[in-house]
Amino acid sequence: MIKPVKIAILSCNHGHAKGYYPLKDDPMFELVAVSIAPGYEGGMGMSALKDIPQYATDEELYANHPDLEAVILASDNVSHMRQVRDAAKRGLHIFSMKIPTFDLEEYDRMIQLVEEKDLICQVELEMHYNPSCRRAIELARKGLYTTHPNPR
Repeated sequence: MIKPVKIAILSCNHGHAKGYYPLKDDPMFELVAVSIAPGYEGGMGMSALKDIPQYATDEELYANHPDLEAVILASDNVSHMRQVRDAAKRGLHIFSMKIPTFDLEEYDRMIQLVEEKDLICQVELEMHYNPSCRRAIELARKGLYTTHPNPR
C-alpha cells in the first residue's frame, strides 16, 4: 500500500481552498493541518476541518508538523513568493491553486527555488470552467470521448 502524503493547506483565505478540504478523507493524502490568514478565522467553511489542527501562521504550522511533505498555496497572491520560498527551504512539494504570480521575474525565482531542491511544484489552471473542457468531461462521462489516437 502507498503511504499517504502528509500535506497542509496554507492560509485558507481564498474561496477555492474549500475544494481541497476533501483531502482529509482521501486515502492518498493525510491532511495534517491548515493555517488561516488573519481575518479569516471561522470563515472559508473551516468548520468542515474541525478535526484538523488550525494555526494562525504558517510558521506555527511548520513548527508543529516537522514531518510535513507538501503544501497547498491557498492564499492571496502577495503571499505566494514567501510561501514558495518557505516551503522550498523546508524541502516541501508545492501545489498552487492558481497561477502563483504574474510577475515573470518572480516566477523565475520560484522555479529556481523549486529546481534547486528538486521539488515538485504543480499549478492548477482552473480549466474546469472552460466550455471546451466541460464538454470533454461530459463526453468522457458518457464514454464518448477518448484520447486514443484511433477512437472507435
